[in-house]
Amino acid sequence: LTPHIGFWSDKYSRGQTISIDYSMNTSTPSMSSLLNIKSTSDPLNTMEGNPNLKNTRRHNLGGNYRDKFGRGILFNANARASITQDAIAYGYIYNKETGKRTTMPENVNGNWSMDVGAGVDFPFDKGEKWRLRERVSYNYNHSVDLNGTSEEMVATRSVVGSSYLNNELGLNFRPSDKMEFSAKGNFHYQHSGSDRTDFTTINVYDYDYGITAQVELPWKIQLSTDVTMYSRRG
Repeated sequence: LTPHIGFWSDKYSRGQTISIDYSMNTSTPSMSSLLNIKSTSDPLNTMEGNPNLKNTRRHNLGGNYRDKFGRGILFNANARASITQDAIAYGYIYNKETGKRTTMPENVNGNWSMDVGAGVDFPFDKGEKWRLRERVSYNYNHSVDLNGTSEEMVATRSVVGSSYLNNELGLNFRPSDKMEFSAKGNFHYQHSGSDRTDFTTINVYDYDYGITAQVELPWKIQLSTDVTMYSRRG
């Protein structure tokens, strides 16, 4: 079952576009996950089936807005959210004394994500040979999984929240239809945290910068190059 509904508005005269859409996807568990049997081929890893698994449903809602202002100024913004019901997680119980792990699929709720972003692209001169573009976006993932120990004798919920922040900046110079040069600089940051006692908080960021060029030579030969420096911290 994949219902979908959407709204679309397009004003060609001013370059404005607005869209909103909703969809739902349903997926069924694999047949091997539904079988009520134990797989003991590996003495340290036992797999059990779960005939009570439910279908997984994912709801998606999103919107987009694009517009053109004044002399060649382009703007766009978007937002999207997703919620997953009855996701299938493979929870396990780990025996610290024997090293044996027993795994069984179960349905979990609480998985969702959202992202928002906006960008602008505008010229510096009347001929629009120089253009600057900037885009900022943010994404958050709320992930729910299962794990456990032999003392608990039941798989417990493991919740991790991850945030991603991205910033992309670029400058384009197009002196003619046969030449284009660009300078770029991008920044990306990730933070992941959890209430689990054994979880190590993640704080990392990476950035890159460089130049690109495309030149059309005689005899329909095209030359292109990309020189980029990548760095990572954390």
